[in-house]
Amino acid sequence: MKKELKVLVADDHRLIVDMMEVFLTTEGDFKVQTANTLARAIDIATADPDFDVILLDLDMPGMNGLTGFERMIAAAPDTAVVLFSGNVRLEALEKVMRLGVRGYIPKTLATKSLISAIRFVAAGETYYPADMLRTMVAPRQDSPASKLSGRECDVLRELVSGSTNKEISSRIGVPETTVKMCVRSVCQKLEVSNRTQAAMAAVARGLV
Repeated sequence: MKKELKVLVADDHRLIVDMMEVFLTTEGDFKVQTANTLARAIDIATADPDFDVILLDLDMPGMNGLTGFERMIAAAPDTAVVLFSGNVRLEALEKVMRLGVRGYIPKTLATKSLISAIRFVAAGETYYPADMLRTMVAPRQDSPASKLSGRECDVLRELVSGSTNKEISSRIGVPETTVKMCVRSVCQKLEVSNRTQAAMAAVARGLV
């Protein structure tokens, strides 16, 4: 028997909320609650800390830009909070990644893909649609990304998980200065300018 997955869908569009509830409950192993404002979503998440995934719309009342994600993550620190929206600017996506959001699931995903993405996040992974990211992070033909060392691959996996340099240092057993050097090297080899873009590139190219 599959483990029941508890999902909170927070969106101010009633049609989307109703459709999501139908899609997920039809699967048989999802328990769904809904909210149409950030305040209501936080109340629900605070009252029940056992949610596996929280889908949070970027433009819902009370969000106040990215501040809403910070508030939800603070209210539900043990739950995977995911950006659930239509078209999202790349700049906004990079910012929510830095906040610790566990991915971006577009509302335009086909039903099966959407459900798979939610299961993926519930399993502890981070989900971003590769086709959206590929344009920004597409490597040149002579890209040295394939030349990442074993340690750099370890660091890259931690970057995708959102770990800090200190956390990476502890987990892979090397000094923090070494981690910083690895991050710089990874960015150079992936031809990106920062750790956030490195994580996005890794997901888009299937490197982790």
